[in-house]
Amino acid sequence: MPIDPNALTANLDAIGSADLALAGGKGASLGAMLGAGLPVPEGFAVLTQAYREFVDHNGFAEPVRHLVEDVPADDPDALAKAAQVLKDRFLAGAIPSHVSDAIAAAYADIGAGLVVVRSSATAEDLPGASFAGQHDSFLNVEGSQDVAEAVRGCWASLWNPRAVSYRKRVGLDT
Repeated sequence: MPIDPNALTANLDAIGSADLALAGGKGASLGAMLGAGLPVPEGFAVLTQAYREFVDHNGFAEPVRHLVEDVPADDPDALAKAAQVLKDRFLAGAIPSHVSDAIAAAYADIGAGLVVVRSSATAEDLPGASFAGQHDSFLNVEGSQDVAEAVRGCWASLWNPRAVSYRKRVGLDT
């Protein structure tokens, strides 16, 4: 059964390799491994719709557009500065309550406790691109509020200067 594109989260057992655009590279790979019967810890993905709602809620669409379209890739200092400013804005952004509620419900569904929160960008782990080490991960996270804050940290890490520079250099659509 396909994932609802308007969903905010999905358990890994509902995700497969066809869900890269909704669940990111790690999410799609973990779901596919689980579907193949491989041992994968219980987990869930925060889907791209949740990210879009966070961006809309905080008015980040224009700052993202500015960085992607207006800041030249051949000016590393300007690119790094603009990326860091955007990352800092993301870290300070408010997660809409319905998004944090969806994250809390998915976290409770897997039994809560200590978890790892990993980035899973949609352009990650592609045949022609690798983002190894460019996005943040958070270990030993516990509690629904801390999980939501770690998710925000993963979203912010999409705007790490090195990740932005890499996407521009290899021509990936941001």
